[in-house]
Amino acid sequence: MTGSPCNDGASPVGPRGLVILKSAACAAFALLVLSGGAFFSAASALSPPTELGPPEPPATSQPPPSGSGSGIDTEPLPAPTTAEPLPPPDAGVPLPGATLPSATLPGAQSLPPAAAASAPPASIGADLGPNLWLGSETSRLMALIAQLPAPVTVPGPRDLQLRLLTSAAIPQGAAPGTDPLLAFKADRLNAMGFSDAALGLTSAAANAAPVNPQQAVEQALTAGDSNAACATVDSELAKIATPDLFWRKALIYCQLSRQQTDQAGIGLDLLRELPNKDAATSNFVAVAAVVTGDAKAKSVKKIATADPVLIATMKLAGLPPPPAAAAIAPKPTGPAGTVAIARDGSQPLPNRIDAAERAFAAGLVPIEELIAIYELAPAASGDPVAAISASDSPLTRAALYKAAASATTPDVRARMIAAALQRGRLRGDYFSQVALYKPYAQQVQPARNLAWFAPEAARLMFLSGNNDRGAFWLNLLETSSANPDLARQTPGLRLLGSLARSRAGNLGNQDPVAAWAASTGAGQEKATQVYALFAGLGQRIGGWTGIAPITQSGSLGAQINQAALAGRRGETVLLSLIAFGGDRLAATDPAALTAALGGLTSVGLGQEAHDIALQAAVLIGL
Repeated sequence: MTGSPCNDGASPVGPRGLVILKSAACAAFALLVLSGGAFFSAASALSPPTELGPPEPPATSQPPPSGSGSGIDTEPLPAPTTAEPLPPPDAGVPLPGATLPSATLPGAQSLPPAAAASAPPASIGADLGPNLWLGSETSRLMALIAQLPAPVTVPGPRDLQLRLLTSAAIPQGAAPGTDPLLAFKADRLNAMGFSDAALGLTSAAANAAPVNPQQAVEQALTAGDSNAACATVDSELAKIATPDLFWRKALIYCQLSRQQTDQAGIGLDLLRELPNKDAATSNFVAVAAVVTGDAKAKSVKKIATADPVLIATMKLAGLPPPPAAAAIAPKPTGPAGTVAIARDGSQPLPNRIDAAERAFAAGLVPIEELIAIYELAPAASGDPVAAISASDSPLTRAALYKAAASATTPDVRARMIAAALQRGRLRGDYFSQVALYKPYAQQVQPARNLAWFAPEAARLMFLSGNNDRGAFWLNLLETSSANPDLARQTPGLRLLGSLARSRAGNLGNQDPVAAWAASTGAGQEKATQVYALFAGLGQRIGGWTGIAPITQSGSLGAQINQAALAGRRGETVLLSLIAFGGDRLAATDPAALTAALGGLTSVGLGQEAHDIALQAAVLIGL
C-alpha cells in the first residue's frame, strides 16, 4: 500500500479482517497537514560513534536534520574492539553516582544538604500559554480535569500533565483574579504527589481549598465543624477498602461525637491490639476511652503534642487540649509521603531507597537525590559482577548502580546496565532505569563483541534522543542475524528507530509491523497499537503510509479530533492525557492513541507527542 491514504481503497488487515476505512486515514492525514508538520523527512547521514569518554550531555530527542548520506542499512560498523579500560572523566565533571566528597555526606544515614530541601525538586516545564482554555466551556474543563490519572510515572504524560495543571491560564468569562478550575487542578496535583505545587495554587486564592480529603477533615475539625469533618470521613471511607490509621481514628471520633459508643468501642479494641503503637495512637486510645466511659480523665497522662483528630477527641472528653503551638503538622500522604520517608534519616536504609525510587519515578525528587541515597548503601561484595546475580532488593539495586558507575571496562559496564534495564522492565520502573543509566550507556561504543548488548543499548539510545548512537547499535543487530535471539528482536527495534528518527529504513513495500508481530508472536491488538503510533505521528512505515484505526463517532478519539481541529488547545491536551491513561499508556485504545498524538502535534506540542509515542512503543513491546 503506497502513496497517500486518501488515494488507496480500504484494505483488510490481520487475521480478524479488520477493515481500515479510507475516510479515517484521510482524517488523520488532514489533521497532520493542518498541524504544519512534515509528513515525511529525508534520510539523514549517520555520524561515526564517539570514542569512550565522559558521559555525553543530555541529547534532545529531536529527529536529526535531513540531508544526504548513507542510511543505517549501508553504514558499516566500526572495527571490532577489545574491552579497553574506560577513561576517567574530565576534571571537574564527576560522573553521576561517583562518590560524593565526604564534606557533602555528613553521616552514614544523612543526605547531602541540597537533597534535604523541602521544595519539590521536579522541574515544572514551560507554561502552556495564556490562551490555553480559549474556546472551552468551564464546566467541561472541570469534568475533564477530574478524570486525569494520578499518580503517573511514565515521563512524557507525567511532565505534560504537570505543565497543564500548573499553567496560569484561566477559563474565558472568569472574574479577574479568580480561577474556577483551581480546586480541581490542586486535587490532581496532590494526587500526583506535588503537594507543594497544589498548596501554591490554593494559597493564592482568597479561600484556599483543601488539597486532599485528609486536609479537609483536619481543617474542619480545627474550625470546630464536626459535621463537615464527619461527612468527609463517611464519604472517603465508602471508597477505601482498607483504611489507614488516620481514617480509623477519624471514624472513631465521628462515632463518639454521634454517641455511637458501641461501634467506637469495637474500633478502639482493634487499635489497642496493634503491635508497636506509636505515642500518638496510644494517646488517642487513652483519650477515646475517657469518652466511652472505660477510663477516668485523670488516667490520661499529659499530652504535649496532638494532631487535629486527637485535639477534637480531647474536647469530647473534656480534657484541655495542648497549646496551639504544639499541634502536630499533618504528615504527607500518598506519593508525597515517599519523599518524607526518603529524607528521614531515622528510617532503615532499604526503606529510604525504595521510597526514593518511587518518588523519583513520580517526578518528585531529582536524580541527584536518588543517587545520593544509593551512595549510602554498601557496594557489592567481591566481584562487582556478583551484583547482577543478587536477588532484587533496594540494597542490591543500589549496589548494581554503584558497580556500573565504577566499572572500568565497556563489557562489565554493559553487563550492569543490561541487568538493571531488564529488572526495571519486570518491576515496572523501566524509564527510571533509563534516566539513571543513560550517561553510562553512552560511554559504551558499539562493537561486534558487544552484540548481545545491542537490543538494550539501541532502545535506551533511541529513548534518550541519541539517535545516531542508537542507529549504530541497530546496525550491529542487523549484521547479527545468525543469532536467533538478536534476530527476533531486530524488527521491533527497527520500528522503534523509525519512530525515533521520523523516517523508515530501506524496507521496500514490506509491512514491518507484520514482520515484528511474526517474529515476537505479538497479537493483532498490539500490532494495531503500533500502526496507531505511526499514524498519529504521520510517519511512513517502510513502503506503507501508515494505517489509521477506525474512530467511532462520539468516542474519545473523535472528541480529541474535534477539539484539535477547533483549536481548543487545553481541551485537546486534557483529552489526550485522559486517553493515554497515565501508567496505562500501553493499553490506550488505538483510535484514541492516533487522535491524541496527532492532536498534540496540531496544537504545537509535536515534540511532546514524539516522546510519548516512543515511550508507548517501548511499553507495547518494541
